[in-house]
This record gives sequence, C-alpha cells and structure tokens, in this order.
Amino acid sequence: MTIQLVGDWPTELATAVQAIAAAVDNDDQVELPDGMVNLLLVDDAQITELNTQYTGNAYATDVLTFPYQPVENDDPTIADVVISTETAARQAEQAQIEVVDEVGLLALHGLLHAAGYDHSTPEGQQQMEAIQQRVMVDSNLRYRDFKWNQ
Repeated sequence: MTIQLVGDWPTELATAVQAIAAAVDNDDQVELPDGMVNLLLVDDAQITELNTQYTGNAYATDVLTFPYQPVENDDPTIADVVISTETAARQAEQAQIEVVDEVGLLALHGLLHAAGYDHSTPEGQQQMEAIQQRVMVDSNLRYRDFKWNQ
C-alpha cells in the first residue's frame, strides 16, 4: 500500500504520516492490499458535510475512510482517508498530546480501515488497538487511548 498526501500538508504532519505508512508497511503482522490511499486534511465544516452525506451523522468527526471496490482499470486508488485537523487539534489537547501525534494516529486508523480492518467486534477492536499501539511506537509518535465507536 502506498499513500498520497492530497492538498497542502504542513511538513511536520506529512513527515509523521509518512513514518506511519513506512511502519505499517514494515510490520509483518499487518496485511496490506496493493494500491494507493489518498489522505486529505479538511476542516470541521468539510468533514461534517461528508459525514452527513455518507453516514447520515450530521456532526464533525475525526477521520472518515472511503474504501473503493476494485475496478478493472489503471486507477490504483483503494481508498480515501479524510482527517479533520480541527477535531484532531481538540482531541490532542484533551489527550495532552501534540497535534502531530493525533493526526498520525487518525491517519493510521484510516489506513487500517482502508486495508480491511474493522473494530465492530471486540476481537477486531483488540486487533486494531494492538496494531495502532505498535505502529505509533515504531513511528516515534505518542499514542493515546483510542475511543472506539462501533
């Protein structure tokens, strides 16, 4: 899996997300599909619009993953991951971590969903939690307890 950072990314955030992608790629316990994932940074208004349109939830969320079905063409894109920087900043402040750590965690969470991981069961949640903790440490980013939504 490769990532493409779409739009303007502050250098510190781009570096962190690239470290996450490399750590995931090097983790023998994570199964990744071939293809590209686009990562986008948006504000709360934009993610609220997407969340409302695609999930029916009319509020800002931290990260949304839009996986695509494989198609028979040359487009290698398997998913888009959208992160709200405003929500990430609030969550980082609440967890007393840096925004770069929070954006890294949200990017990782979205990448795992793009790879087919799911936390709708206790087993899936435990699996994602273990991967997230390990990859954040491997990326030299600070991990926070993740609040799981079903």
